[in-house]
Amino acid sequence: MKFLNNKSNNQKGFTLIELAIATSVFSIVLLMLMTSVIKITDDYYRGLTQSETQNVANNIVNTISQAIQFGGGVETVPTANNGSEAYCINGQLYSYLIGYEVEPNPNTSDNQAYHGLLVSTNGCSQPQNLTSPSSAGQELLGQNMRLAAFSITALPGWSQSYYIHVRVVYGSNNLLANGTSGPDVTCSGNNSLSRFCAVSDLSAVVQQRVQ
Repeated sequence: MKFLNNKSNNQKGFTLIELAIATSVFSIVLLMLMTSVIKITDDYYRGLTQSETQNVANNIVNTISQAIQFGGGVETVPTANNGSEAYCINGQLYSYLIGYEVEPNPNTSDNQAYHGLLVSTNGCSQPQNLTSPSSAGQELLGQNMRLAAFSITALPGWSQSYYIHVRVVYGSNNLLANGTSGPDVTCSGNNSLSRFCAVSDLSAVVQQRVQ
């Protein structure tokens, strides 16, 4: 007596060539997906860094504008031996260092300092030493930021009017082009970490309202 075998003998699995093709296609899709995620992440951090830098520059200009408008004129304080410069506005001292990145543990040989733009009310006799941890006041810059340019200039022919110029840069030295200070400092744009670099250049004309 013979028994019939109803099972098909034509069932086949994937061949090695088919597996290799499937693996290649999956790898390409995965690579494209990873590239898209990296680009989205870079764009996100770049936008976040630029926004933060822009906000800080805006805050500096607004703070100084209000001090001039409702406080008084601007006096330039002689430069200190430590390199700090300052402006005195209505009894407030605006001490600043050009080209120094704000860091909690700075290396002065690498253009870093504890402060970059410090506002204090301890008199206007001389700028504070911003490379010293003992300096006290309100810091207007954020960590990893620096002043590339900063000036408050009286406008001749304009009664009690001043031109304020601020250039705030976010990023370490290796991310910058054209030095670490001056109106031409910018992000190099050729570094893989360029998303951690941003520049905001703002200016304003303000007139003293209280005399």
